[in-house]
Amino acid sequence: MSNETETLVQFKEAIRIVRNLIDNGSIFVFVSSIEASEIKVQVDKESLQATLKPAAFSYDDFNNFLGEISRFISICLDKNEDIYIKGRVEYWRDEEKYDETRIADEKSLLESKLRSVRETLVDERLNQRYFLKKYAKSPYFTGFDWEINVKHSDGAVDVVQPLPYVTCQIRFAEPGTKHRFSFIEHTKSLQIDWTEEEVDYMIRVLEVIKQRIQQLKSF
Repeated sequence: MSNETETLVQFKEAIRIVRNLIDNGSIFVFVSSIEASEIKVQVDKESLQATLKPAAFSYDDFNNFLGEISRFISICLDKNEDIYIKGRVEYWRDEEKYDETRIADEKSLLESKLRSVRETLVDERLNQRYFLKKYAKSPYFTGFDWEINVKHSDGAVDVVQPLPYVTCQIRFAEPGTKHRFSFIEHTKSLQIDWTEEEVDYMIRVLEVIKQRIQQLKSF
C-alpha cells in the first residue's frame, strides 16, 4: 500500500468516526464563514480514547485529523474546493522538492479528502447553519470554551467559604467578515463568570428558546 493510499484510508476512517461522534452528540461543529470551522469534543479524553481504540488511532493523531477535517468543512461549505486545490498546486510548483508526478499524486489525494468530507459530513443542516452566518446581520457565534474555577479570596478580602464558578469564553465574529487571512484577527471574544445559580437560569432560558425554535420548525 502506497503512503498516499494509507493516508487516505486513515483519513476516511477519521471522517467516519467524526460522523458517528456528531450523530451521538460527542462532538459539535462550530461553523464559521471566515476561517476554519472548529470541531469541539464534548466528551472527556478517556471516553474519546475508548472510541478511538478499535480504529487504532492515538488521541493526538485523531486531533490532527480534526484540524484538517475542520478546515476542509469550511472549504466545502464555501464551495471553494476548486480554488483551494488550484492554490495548493501553485504552491507545490513553487517548491523544488515537488515534481509533476508528486504534484499529481498530492492533488489526487487532496481531491479525495475533500470529496470524502463533503459526502460524509456536509449535510443540509450544516449548509443552513453556514448560510445563516454568511449572511448574518448581527455578530454571530463561532466558538465556546469554559473552565471551572474556585474563588478563595480577592486581594485582602477572604470569602466565607470557597465559591466554585465557571468562566465561559464566547467567541463571535462581526457580520460581513468574509476573508480568510491568517494575519488578521477575525474573531472577538467575551469572557463571563457564572455561578451555579446563573448556570441554572441560563439552562432554563435556553430550553425555552429551544422549544420555540422546534415549534417553528414543525410548521
